[in-house]
Amino acid sequence: MQLIVITNEQPLRREHDLLHALFEEGLEVLHIRKPFSALHEVESYVQRVNPVYYNRISVHRMPEIVERFPLRGYHFSYDAFKESNVDIKLIHKLRQDHRLISCSCHSVEDLKAAKEITDYQFISPLFDSISKTGYKAGIDLHELSRFLAEHNTATFGLGGMDEQTIHHLKNTGLSGAVVLGIIWKQFAEDADVKKAVQRYILLRETIAQVAQ
Repeated sequence: MQLIVITNEQPLRREHDLLHALFEEGLEVLHIRKPFSALHEVESYVQRVNPVYYNRISVHRMPEIVERFPLRGYHFSYDAFKESNVDIKLIHKLRQDHRLISCSCHSVEDLKAAKEITDYQFISPLFDSISKTGYKAGIDLHELSRFLAEHNTATFGLGGMDEQTIHHLKNTGLSGAVVLGIIWKQFAEDADVKKAVQRYILLRETIAQVAQ
């Protein structure tokens, strides 16, 4: 099972210090999600990351960034895809360029369709969110497990992930967990890189145990 980290929505003090520390600690996949930032701001954000780590980075909702930098991949919302018909030609083009395509789903039903056009998916919220007040668990783990047992697709659980809830992923068929609040919420207050990395290590060790 793999551990994926999503960036904090808002910019934080020493944020890039932590990103580089996580990469140095072995973080394999980072998703940059900055929904309140303009295109040029996200471009600047990426430029501040050591290019040696670009092949570990996917960017949310801004395909222009993925086309400008040799990044790992592109991530979109499946809800937005359904509503506005996100350009499927763009998705195919990025896949032909050997970029990994992923999306966020909020139901098992959406996973059935999304898996046909993506390399992997996030499904949320599995548990009550750490970073978003009032964002409650909304996925039936038993239904999800049945689906994953019948379909060959890489799906990652998101929402309320910490060292306790990750244990509930055992035997679900999920490919791993996506974390956000457990990494960034405390860091937003203390900007303590060392403690944030320690939280990441604990999560990584926990998911390794669950995968056994």
